[in-house]
Amino acid sequence: MGKAEKHKYLGEKRKLSYITGSVKGIQRERNQDRVYILDEPGYHLFIIFDGVSSYPESYRYIETFMEFLEEYHHEWLGKEKNGLGQLLYLAYLHCRKTFVAGSTTISALFIPDEKQLPEMISIGDSRIYAFRRKNMVSLTEDDNVPEMPNILTRWVGHDYLSAEDFRPVEVAIDKQFLLCSDGFYSVMEQSHEAFYPTLKLPELERVREELHRLMEGNNSDDASYILVRMG
Repeated sequence: MGKAEKHKYLGEKRKLSYITGSVKGIQRERNQDRVYILDEPGYHLFIIFDGVSSYPESYRYIETFMEFLEEYHHEWLGKEKNGLGQLLYLAYLHCRKTFVAGSTTISALFIPDEKQLPEMISIGDSRIYAFRRKNMVSLTEDDNVPEMPNILTRWVGHDYLSAEDFRPVEVAIDKQFLLCSDGFYSVMEQSHEAFYPTLKLPELERVREELHRLMEGNNSDDASYILVRMG
């Protein structure tokens, strides 16, 4: 579950480190979550995709989306470019043209190396958390029916999304961010007393190992995360 720890200095003083992981749900035939990271000179882009399980080829939809990002991100991201929302919206339009029968939620966090604030976009019920003092704060709101949380009201693959749905929101610079799918946070919320201390461990490789131990065999749905540390 996950990749080796990565780190990069932002400017002269700030350091960014991250780990990722994904575990197939015990009730799923295939893991349809995907983790996507752009590690470029000048910025980082972190995205959690949670493929909608009612569409067996959601993973193909996500892979098509990611291929578009790989090909065109240089045109929209980087120094003096503020095209995160436009890039993701164009990727969505591209996927519609391919007629791949899939859908996904998306939570994206864009962190420039310069002194601009990070930006986020979230559609569906994946989440982005910030760690502030002794609390985890969700920066996103779930797009679902409150009485029936499994029913989404907005998702990528829905025919009626507009560019406005992909408008980025600025977020404060926090020391730690967690992006995760609902399969991850549904288990985390049931064992907060075990997950929170784990997420605060100083060694990221140890965090990765412990998260794998806490998650494996306990997640009915696919569970994926990206943990980002700043400073």
